[in-house]
Amino acid sequence: MTLRMKLLQFTEDVRPAYYGTFTQKSSVITGKTPFAQDTSNFDYEVDSEAEWEPEGEGEEINSGDEDEEEVSDYVDPEDSGWVVPEGYLSDNEGVEGEHDQLNKPRTTNAPKKKAVIRKIVLGPYFEGETDQDEAMKPFEMQFLIDIPEQGFDPFFEESSRKNTSNITSFTNAANTGISSTSQSSIPNHNKVEFTEEHKNALINLINEKQSDSIPSIISEAKATDILKDVSKRQLEARIKDIAIKEKRGSDTRATWYIKEASP
Repeated sequence: MTLRMKLLQFTEDVRPAYYGTFTQKSSVITGKTPFAQDTSNFDYEVDSEAEWEPEGEGEEINSGDEDEEEVSDYVDPEDSGWVVPEGYLSDNEGVEGEHDQLNKPRTTNAPKKKAVIRKIVLGPYFEGETDQDEAMKPFEMQFLIDIPEQGFDPFFEESSRKNTSNITSFTNAANTGISSTSQSSIPNHNKVEFTEEHKNALINLINEKQSDSIPSIISEAKATDILKDVSKRQLEARIKDIAIKEKRGSDTRATWYIKEASP
């Protein structure tokens, strides 16, 4: 609640006016009868001006040691030779010409440069665009199946004839006792046998792209005629078996090196 300030002042009074809040309410003095007298709340017989006395002038405060001796003007003759008299100035001391004032360099405070703090955001990293980041390797997205370049059809259904041929080939492979190192026991039409020709082509590609990442090398390999049918998972495994990426000698960054006894 805010109280309104009120001013009570009479022109014929010497007493200072009252300026402040007044919270009492009167049923006699209203807006229609502002000059009525409410004798129940106010005493109109008291002359407040007669009770008021102006404050007197303040007491003059003088020093308690009025009889303090004056400072002697005596100067030691030994000191008079080197002490500079008060008010003494040399010819050029304290005198500055207009030319000197104009030639004074103006010192201005250069505004400080304020750099905007920006957030460091990493990613997303796409396959084949940037070098492989070891810190982001644990968060790499892996495909469960190898997807061709033309995309993956979610509505694709294998024909019963192909399933029958796969089952037949699986049965024949089990009967003939083909080893698992040369051919997988589970039929997979995307699986391609990695031959010596594939290996030599991959080694040549690694030598050409010594500083590239594995996704970049895989993309280049899929663009060649020899390695286009090899799956990305096979290529990645073969790259790690054939070569190693490290710093040697005066290398400033990691480079692919072919292992001496690559499988």
